[in-house]
Amino acid sequence: LARVQTALRMAAGVLLRAHTETELYRQMCDVLVEIGGYRLADVALAKDDPDKSVRFVALVGHDDGYLDHTRISWGEGPRSRGPTGSAIRTGEVEVNQNFAINAAMAPWRDEALRHGLRSSIGLPLSAGGGGYSGP
Repeated sequence: LARVQTALRMAAGVLLRAHTETELYRQMCDVLVEIGGYRLADVALAKDDPDKSVRFVALVGHDDGYLDHTRISWGEGPRSRGPTGSAIRTGEVEVNQNFAINAAMAPWRDEALRHGLRSSIGLPLSAGGGGYSGP
């Protein structure tokens, strides 16, 4: 709990110091991995393409190529039911507590477990005080 509280304090400082959006995303991921103790942190933005895919704009931690093969969507279908797609689509925090047993995580399960990932969370970002704002 102390580590999470420290990470939250550090994240607040990042908001004040970052000069660009890219710098903000990268530094937030740094804090989550280095201070919060998480294995991997990323920022994914919704793409306005036919597949409603996501684009990773920041990545810190032990990815080992995992995200290169995820093919996450924020639209409809099995590849939209994970925390990232759901958080983008609904604007709400989405949690996957266990890749091994969560049926919604089937499209990513084997690869995630091979990469040592056991759980994941999607935290929606908002811009300008409103709801989600994609590129």
